[in-house]
Amino acid sequence: MDTKDKLGFPILKKSKHTGLVVEFTDVTTAHVLIADERYEIGYKTDKWAKVDNEVVWEDVTLDTQPTSSEITDMMNEAITKAASLKDATISGSNDGGKNSFYDFPDWVTNIDTLSEYLQLDGYDFNVLKTLTVNLGARHGGTSKKRELNKRLHYTKLAIKKFQR
Repeated sequence: MDTKDKLGFPILKKSKHTGLVVEFTDVTTAHVLIADERYEIGYKTDKWAKVDNEVVWEDVTLDTQPTSSEITDMMNEAITKAASLKDATISGSNDGGKNSFYDFPDWVTNIDTLSEYLQLDGYDFNVLKTLTVNLGARHGGTSKKRELNKRLHYTKLAIKKFQR
């Protein structure tokens, strides 16, 4: 029995940080059921943080149909959280000093949650991973040169996607 069969898809998960609710059909593939300002209902990708990532996801059940006021409350909560991230402003003068732009919320604890916070697509996420090469080998087959080549590769793909 493979992992997909063991987990029993589809699986509903709620973001611990934004209120977003998605339905996973595979380990990283899901579509949005309850949206926030960043994602529309129905948005689907195979680039979500893994379904079993407890830093990002919590279990949610929708056994009963939520009332319209519950849906409104969930949507308002998600919109408020997303707006607080979107409306963060740089305070102080532009003198090169530290400002709130460089601060991360407490829930950003690893590459997966940083990727979620920055709303990275798959190409940008792979570039982010290549930046960690100086922290030690992510696996035995990597090197600074290999990671630089991967960074270039994914940047070129991102440019092509942007140009389409």
